[in-house]
Amino acid sequence: MRVLEPDKTSPLVMGVDIARHGADQTVIRFRRGLDARSIPAVKVRILDTMH
Repeated sequence: MRVLEPDKTSPLVMGVDIARHGADQTVIRFRRGLDARSIPAVKVRILDTMH
C-alpha cells in the first residue's frame, strides 16, 4: 500500500521461482529499487524442468 518513488538509476533485479512439477508455475519477477509492482510478473507452466 505504500507509495514508491520511481528510481530509474537503480539496477534492474530479476528473481526466479522454478516450479518442479504438478500445477505449479515458474514465476519470474523484476524489481527496480524497491518497486516490484509496476513490472508485471512472467508466469510459465512447463511440464519438465529440463525445458
